[in-house]
Amino acid sequence: MLMNEEQKDKYDFCQKELSALLKRALGERIKAEYFVREDGEERVELTRPDGTVIRSVNVSADSLTALARDVLYFAGR
Repeated sequence: MLMNEEQKDKYDFCQKELSALLKRALGERIKAEYFVREDGEERVELTRPDGTVIRSVNVSADSLTALARDVLYFAGR
C-alpha cells in the first residue's frame, strides 16, 4: 500500500526521533517501525535488534504527538 504524506511523516518520525527517544529512555536498542496494513490500519512495532517484536501499537488516525504518547505508554509497560 502506498503511503500518503501524513503516513510518510509518521514513518520518518518513527525511524528517527521516536526510535532515538526509546533507546535513550529505555536504555536499550529498540526500534519503532511504522507500517500500514493492507486494511489501512496504521501500526508501530517496537522491535529489538534481533527482530523480536516487543509490542505492536495501533496508531491509526494519531497525530505525531498522539503516536509518541501511545508508543511510549506501551513501551513502558
